[in-house]
Amino acid sequence: MYQKQPRFKIHYKQILSEDLILKQKISCISQLMRMDNIIITHSSSLSQKNIQFLVPPITATMLISGQKPKITQSIKAVANFQTRKNEPIGCITTLTKNKAYTFLEEIGLLISTKATK
Repeated sequence: MYQKQPRFKIHYKQILSEDLILKQKISCISQLMRMDNIIITHSSSLSQKNIQFLVPPITATMLISGQKPKITQSIKAVANFQTRKNEPIGCITTLTKNKAYTFLEEIGLLISTKATK
């Protein structure tokens, strides 16, 4: 099945990669930097006191990324941070391949529209 590629990925492959090769004097295209994944994280000390404080960041991350985030838990108890073992402290989601490029495209459009106003 044919999968449509994001515009940012096509732009990077066709235009930006050629410009970077010419500017940085790279001998082959495999030496060019590439993006593997984007990781979106959120952690808060408020979520330790009440689990309900973790709901807005989870929904915001879900709306931004289009994926359900994984709730991160503390690995061990730390007295200075007042955390217990396996206590929820935040959320994380990883965007790979085409989802990462569409995320960059959406964030770029969002920032550019905010900057022009």
